[in-house]
Amino acid sequence: MRLARKTQGFTLVYVSERTGVDAGQLSKLERGQMATVSENVQKVCTFLRIPATAGDLPPTRAGHMLDELIAGLPGSEPAVANLVAAIEDLVLRAVARTGHRQD
Repeated sequence: MRLARKTQGFTLVYVSERTGVDAGQLSKLERGQMATVSENVQKVCTFLRIPATAGDLPPTRAGHMLDELIAGLPGSEPAVANLVAAIEDLVLRAVARTGHRQD
């Protein structure tokens, strides 16, 4: 959700104003600190034109690798989440450098 929002050049406040979902709630959703099954999640995902559930996405090799890493190393999920956040930041910076916006 965060990657889609930032790639499209939207702020939390902008998405909040367009969807009626509180910006604080959006932030918590993006950080995985709230349950992601709700009407508000559906509103935001519809606005960002992304699937509302991970089940709507095709499985990827990288996703399987991350799942196996987490399953094989109990307690590693926070470190893996930090790694994914760092990768996401790199992607966002690359997108910003190229001036590419996802439509």
